[in-house]
Order: sequence, then structure tokens, then C-alpha cells
Amino acid sequence: MTYTEQQIRDMKPYQLDLLVATEIMEFKYVPARSVGTLIRKEYYLDQDGEPRIDYSPSTDISAAWEVMEKMNESYWGVIECGMSKGSIRCAFGKYGVPNSPAIFADTAPEAICKAALLALRGGE
Repeated sequence: MTYTEQQIRDMKPYQLDLLVATEIMEFKYVPARSVGTLIRKEYYLDQDGEPRIDYSPSTDISAAWEVMEKMNESYWGVIECGMSKGSIRCAFGKYGVPNSPAIFADTAPEAICKAALLALRGGE
């Protein structure tokens, strides 16, 4: 599904994490399922096949940093990330491609994730 800029700006953490994990980080989503009387929690498999349980780049700064590193591998650099008017403002840029729209969010991880998604949308 293709999301509009406004839909990305309005995303809540769970949906945002799923989109970032699968589209940016290229992780495989493994849904929760019942195993007998137990319920196995959902998780992601990273590119090395390692499980990533409780992966939440929109709320965890170390996971958001991984998103920044992954974007950098594709030559997207953070052109701004800092405080502005009581919020965190973030945007990515890439030579020859229009910069992503700046995102304002309450936390740095959320701003990084949303700006990264918007950058990829503009770069398609």
C-alpha cells in the first residue's frame, strides 16, 4: 500500500514500526501465532535471519539510529535533526533528489522514522 505524506505524518508507533522495518530495514515480518496453548509474539527477522523482538524504531533511539545508518547506505543523509519550536524536526537529503519534507514530532525516533519514510517516497 502506498501512503500519502499526511498518512505518514499521522501514523502511530505500531504501524510506523512495521512500515520502517519492512520497507527501510528490509526485515521480514513474522506475525504472532498460537502454538498449542501458548501465543508466540510477533517479531521481525533481520537481513542475517536473526530475530528482532520488540523492535520499535519509532520509540527506541538506538533502533532509530540503525534507520539513519540504513538510509546513509542508500546515500540519504540527515540534513537536519534538532529542536524547533518545542518539537524535534528532522529531514533527509540526497544529491539529485528533492529533500524530504521536514517532520515535526514529539521525539527524535518518531521524527527520524517519519522523515526516512517520506524521503523514500520522494526518491521513488
